[in-house]
Amino acid sequence: IGLATLRRDGFGYLSPKEDDNTAHFVTAAVAVGKGARLRLNVEGVSPAAPLTVELLDGRDRPVPGYAGTAAARVVANGTGLDVVWPGARAGGLPAGQPLAVKVTFPVGSMARVFAVYVIDG
Repeated sequence: IGLATLRRDGFGYLSPKEDDNTAHFVTAAVAVGKGARLRLNVEGVSPAAPLTVELLDGRDRPVPGYAGTAAARVVANGTGLDVVWPGARAGGLPAGQPLAVKVTFPVGSMARVFAVYVIDG
């Protein structure tokens, strides 16, 4: 008899295929309600190699205050990390529009993203 254990949502992951370029993925757009938050299940990130997390509208355009220089940075590993944007109150997502999440890996990143969660408020 054996026992196999897996981390939460840890069976599959997204990571860069090549380490000499930045890489990214974009989720499908979903409608979010008031007070919704974003969480990641990730490993292999650090302050020296953070993930950048941006929000895009339903037409893949950056959402002001949640993209570009206002993007969130993920610098720690964990299974339920809250993503907090510098200018957003308490890390909440803007409600009332479909949103997609764009996660960018820096050059040479060894990060693995196992899950992206939208948590209703």
